[in-house]
Amino acid sequence: MPPSEKVSSGILQETATAVGALQDVSRALQVPFLPAICGICFAILGIFQSAKAHKQEHLQLLKQVQELLWVVIDLSLGAESSDFLPQSILYNLGNFARTLQKIHSLMDADASSGRFRRLWLGTNTQQVEECREEMRQSLKAFTIYSTIQATQQLGEIERDSQRRREELLSIISDLSKLDSASQLSTTDAEIWKTRNLPSVDSIASLLPGTPKVFNGRDNELKQILSILLQDSPRRVAILGTGGIGKTALATSVLNLPEVIDMYQHRYFVPCDAASTCRDLIGIVASHIHAEPSKPGVLHTLMASSTTLLILDNFETPWEPSSEREEVEEFLSLLTDIPELALVITMRGVERPGRVRWTRPFLPPLRPLSDEAARQTFLEISDESEDNTDLDDLLPLTDNVPLALSLIANIVSLEGSARVIVRWRNERTKILSEGYDRRSNLDISISMSLSSPRMTMFPGAKMLLQAISLLPDGISEADLMQCRLPIANLDQCKLALLRTSLAYSDRDKRIKALAPVREYIRAVHPPEAELVRPLTTYLYEVLMLWKSFRQIPTLESVPRIAANLGNLQSVLLWSIEQDEEGAAWQIRRILTLDSFLRATGRGLSPLRAYLPGLFENCQDHQARAEYIAAAFESQHLYESRALADDLESQGIQEFKLANDRVGEVQFYNVLAAYYLYNNGDPATSEKYCELALALSTENHDLTGKGKALMHFSEVYEYRGNARLGRNYARQARQAFIQNGYLLAQAHAMKAEIYSVFILGDFQYGLALCAETKSVLAVCGMHTSELHSSITSAEAQIHLLKTDYHTARLLQMDILAKTSKGSEPMEHGYALLGLATIDCATDVEEAAVRKNVNKARAVFTELKSPGSIFHCDRVDAELQLRRGDVVEPATCFKKWLSVFRAEPNFALECLCKLADPDYGMHQPETTFAYAVVMFGYAKKAEIMPSVYLALRYIGDMFLRSGDQVTARHLFQTSLEGCAAMGIHRHQAKCLTRIAKICRKEGDVPRFVELLRQARTLFEKSSQARQVDDVEQLLASVVL
Repeated sequence: MPPSEKVSSGILQETATAVGALQDVSRALQVPFLPAICGICFAILGIFQSAKAHKQEHLQLLKQVQELLWVVIDLSLGAESSDFLPQSILYNLGNFARTLQKIHSLMDADASSGRFRRLWLGTNTQQVEECREEMRQSLKAFTIYSTIQATQQLGEIERDSQRRREELLSIISDLSKLDSASQLSTTDAEIWKTRNLPSVDSIASLLPGTPKVFNGRDNELKQILSILLQDSPRRVAILGTGGIGKTALATSVLNLPEVIDMYQHRYFVPCDAASTCRDLIGIVASHIHAEPSKPGVLHTLMASSTTLLILDNFETPWEPSSEREEVEEFLSLLTDIPELALVITMRGVERPGRVRWTRPFLPPLRPLSDEAARQTFLEISDESEDNTDLDDLLPLTDNVPLALSLIANIVSLEGSARVIVRWRNERTKILSEGYDRRSNLDISISMSLSSPRMTMFPGAKMLLQAISLLPDGISEADLMQCRLPIANLDQCKLALLRTSLAYSDRDKRIKALAPVREYIRAVHPPEAELVRPLTTYLYEVLMLWKSFRQIPTLESVPRIAANLGNLQSVLLWSIEQDEEGAAWQIRRILTLDSFLRATGRGLSPLRAYLPGLFENCQDHQARAEYIAAAFESQHLYESRALADDLESQGIQEFKLANDRVGEVQFYNVLAAYYLYNNGDPATSEKYCELALALSTENHDLTGKGKALMHFSEVYEYRGNARLGRNYARQARQAFIQNGYLLAQAHAMKAEIYSVFILGDFQYGLALCAETKSVLAVCGMHTSELHSSITSAEAQIHLLKTDYHTARLLQMDILAKTSKGSEPMEHGYALLGLATIDCATDVEEAAVRKNVNKARAVFTELKSPGSIFHCDRVDAELQLRRGDVVEPATCFKKWLSVFRAEPNFALECLCKLADPDYGMHQPETTFAYAVVMFGYAKKAEIMPSVYLALRYIGDMFLRSGDQVTARHLFQTSLEGCAAMGIHRHQAKCLTRIAKICRKEGDVPRFVELLRQARTLFEKSSQARQVDDVEQLLASVVL
């Protein structure tokens, strides 16, 4: 019997409250996995809210989720700080997030129709029970560490839950009032232990307080206040870049006395978890205590008296193109409510459409004035106004409020003079004199070591010995958790700081200068008992990332990155001391290497030790993993010869280790190696078949999905995009069954690339939006994968010759990436801009500047295929100038090199076959056009098929065969129109128009030219628009 609507609504509302509470904790404490857990939970709630009926087993799952969320909140707040949660708890948080992904995939598939729903037939009950058991295990693990005593029975926990939740909501209320630069202190985190405040109905009812420090926005406050106090309409968009103070301005407005007097109801709704309009409606509903539906929200607001609604971070639901129309429609409906005043904050400078924003518009926020920046800095840092160091410190911030806050907080801890000195020391450390004077330095260090402040705590020297192995220093949290065998650790740390044998950097990491580290390692080397806990702990941090790569947690990457030097140092020490055996050393180096490769940091220098370790290793598992890593790194970074028998040896090692999952993974690695490193799709396909067969036998859905992905890549490489698309869809189905959202996004990316080759641009853009929605649920909306989806979206618009939209997307990628972060996407954004600007007649110097920047990136990444595209743009610039000899030679040479790769080959043929360039005699150009048509037709690369038809039509037209030419132009026009390719449609229309004019059909000539003009305008072809205007002006009707 299905549950009643009242029961369902109650569970939904209670779960939404718990998720909202956890989101506030996540923002305050930055605990790994919490953002991912919140994002997935919001997505699950969205599925529930849109469902027409709820199954009993699904509601039971949701109730279990809710109970776990409160326990997670409790243990997060019970820690000394976010950094002090044990690794075991972080592992369990990762497991909980993984279970939530499975629940999301289960419910999403169950709620959908078609092939994905059929996957769950017969397995739904089993999946539900697996999820329930996993959550029971998570609850058991969490309660051991939670401030709820492990000895309490679950029944007691349930009876005490309401009081407990009220206490937690009170704490979170305090947390929400902290400004963005503050951190939760130990005292704040312990408030819940001593306070017993009245209960709060819902986290949604809490309003943020006025920022503690707020200067320089008087004009903006005055303008917004004048709008909010006037008669309707009252609609304000606060715009600007990240960190500029949009939210601070909104919360200041919210708490103005005049606003409080004017509005009986005030709501502040964070929208950063809303990736769809459905999510947005659900979140607004939870804050205003309305039914979670559009009518419910509107009815509640219309029934209220004067109301101020602030939607913070509104860009999150508004940005996806697939959601924008629905989101703007919802926003428009809100503005129709007479008693409602609306304020939104958004990154960027564009306001949502379909809303009449109150004029004059509030300009996008700019950095603070020098005076306001100085005042803000002084209030946070508590420095004297007469401090001359401020003149050196303030220019580092550019008067951006977030940067000001961060720098000022560091100064408040260490003093301005020390911050400046440290900055200068770090800039000039290598050139500093005195470090070469070994005797004087040794005496100085030795005297410090023997000082009373050191000898008072014998463990201080041991701590310095440990730090001597850590070039990155160590954070307080890591120091507390690595279980060093040192008594009075806090006092020992203080002794090192007082004697300047160590110092605290701006990230509060305890460091020793390089000469001190070198002296200690030479004269007082650390014992193994001191190094082993460091090695074990740092490797555990690394393994947390590896174990949950499918559960993105952006917090763990910076934590590992901050310890990369430390990891390499302690691992090298282990190798030199021959600690723990070759197998462990191999595994640790390979794990570090996988992190470096996954985050675009290249390869570890410790790889140089692997061959020797491999020779001395008798562990089959470690030997197998080493061989797999050797092949995996080949097609990514290295290009050295591998032993002929290494492939068969690797397969044998996996079989001897009885690691069937690893064997599947190795086959997948070999499939990628032969495709990308050797250009051998046949051998790659062989290993895809082996991986698919073994993974199917093992019920290894992850391995099966990867094998199907490689099949997709093989067939796309061969020019069979249609079959490639089918394999990508099968891969996505496998990952859906496995419940891994990130893997689903990768499969969707593979399908996107197949789809736009086939010319189905509309579906491709919809799939891009859907993939971004999945990434938002994963908390990966700022990831490299998200950038690559935006890049694919830009490529589709480029193929449609919608150059304006393509350029905006490439600029967005460029702003979010760099050579050091996501270098490949950064390079392709530069290349994309150059390609677009070349096609839209931008000045050559500007085009070449971006080409050269892209070439530098690709050269550093050793990506010859990408460098080809840079050479292609250079050649196109020459063609634009009318130079044809050198480009013709280049395109012929490239065609011979890339003949077996359809996409590259067609890039060359589309230039060689274009009669407008005049690179060849007519018969040669015609031959290239025919070859291009046949090649594109066989590979089903439809944009090139219709482009080739236009080229062939040009040749017939030039030979005087207008009838054949017209048929070809018409066919090309219809094909391009179906795909929405503006520029090529316009060129076909102008050719048909000219034929009509010759035939005396002047009205038709004018009609077609007007259509062409519109399409040239859509494709930013200003010169062609002028040409059409001149043709139209010449007509006498």
